[in-house]
Amino acid sequence: MEDDNRFLSGCGTFLGVSFGLFMLYAGLNYSGFCLAQIRYLSDEDKFRKEFERFNQLDTTFIPERQNNENGGQRYKRIKYESFEQFMESNPDCCTVRPSGIASLWLRITGVHSGEVTVMKYTVYYLDENGERRSRESKRQIILQNCGQRWYILEPSS
Repeated sequence: MEDDNRFLSGCGTFLGVSFGLFMLYAGLNYSGFCLAQIRYLSDEDKFRKEFERFNQLDTTFIPERQNNENGGQRYKRIKYESFEQFMESNPDCCTVRPSGIASLWLRITGVHSGEVTVMKYTVYYLDENGERRSRESKRQIILQNCGQRWYILEPSS
């Protein structure tokens, strides 16, 4: 009988500790904590990660019309030299705001950070005559807790 009580007590302790660890994990993920890097990403970290993704693209799509209905064309992109140059050229370009669309499951698993990274910036490209042109681009990106792109809410260039 005493062995049964010790067994049940041990099971209760194991379940209690397991539940506590799960709650800690879920709570950290829900709050946006990056477990792989053992830190919260700063807004600058998020902007830099997205900048590195789009700045490596060789072309940009320019729609014929604002709503993209009639197609468009790809042009050679003029890349920014660095993240610092990008930020200098596009002051007040970037914000992070609550998304309001994440399910509880996506938040506690860290798949959705609960935020949207909004970036408005100038894209430079060479037109069909080799002339330097520019246009405004806007991206709304949902990142995972460690900065991986999960979803793009608006078309990107």
